[in-house]
Amino acid sequence: MNIIVVDDEPIIVDGEIRAIRQCEPEAGIEGFTEPEAALSYACRQNVDVAFLDVAMPGVDGLVLAKALKAVRPNVNIIFATAYDEYGVDALRLHASGYILKPLRPENVRAELADLRRPPAPASEAPPAALPSSAALPAAAAELPAGGPGNGARRMPFVRA
Repeated sequence: MNIIVVDDEPIIVDGEIRAIRQCEPEAGIEGFTEPEAALSYACRQNVDVAFLDVAMPGVDGLVLAKALKAVRPNVNIIFATAYDEYGVDALRLHASGYILKPLRPENVRAELADLRRPPAPASEAPPAALPSSAALPAAAAELPAGGPGNGARRMPFVRA
């Protein structure tokens, strides 16, 4: 299973990766503090699950979710946020889940067990097709211009 975590706070990204790693020790997990970097990654790599913060400066998680679905229609979106008022918006996007922060392994485990589109086991999964070269510009058009910054920072893997 390939998972991404997107939050504008690096310490939150690290904590969420640790919580997810406790539930899915074999998963590939990448963390991002810039939505644009996460979208670019999703254009190059298959993403089964995306844990997204909702309230981020510049590009919020709702906009990022739409862009991710444009390039990876089967991605499972799980919103991880401190705000409960975005639940209706999450439902409209057909999100797989909605977790209030801080993420706890038991909440992560419950959401991963109830994914809208469970990924096939690695031994059965066909190779993921990469989106067409037109997909990134089309998905990037979903993102507002002048996002939160120029220095897209990709967080490293956290190994348990």
